[in-house]
Amino acid sequence: PRSDLPPGQALSAGRRAAILDGYRKLAEQVMGLRIDSKTTVRNFITQHDKIVGKVNTIIYGAKVVRTRYKSDGTVEVIMELYLGDMWKTIQSHRKRQSSGY
Repeated sequence: PRSDLPPGQALSAGRRAAILDGYRKLAEQVMGLRIDSKTTVRNFITQHDKIVGKVNTIIYGAKVVRTRYKSDGTVEVIMELYLGDMWKTIQSHRKRQSSGY
């Protein structure tokens, strides 16, 4: 967590970051997206962490099913996304994108 924030805010910021990373991973799995990131480490401490990318999809209905605050100060979230019949639509969209239509 960020050391410049009070403990409660640091946990909240860590949870929010974990959720955003979860959405990124869901989008990547569903649509096959590539996200670029850069992390700067000095003396084994992260100095700067940046994730850059454009997401050309919208994720609806994802939910956090579990949040775990770990002893090292990090936060882990487990998210789920029920696709149901939407999977056929997503597959069709991906095929159109790969064929250039």
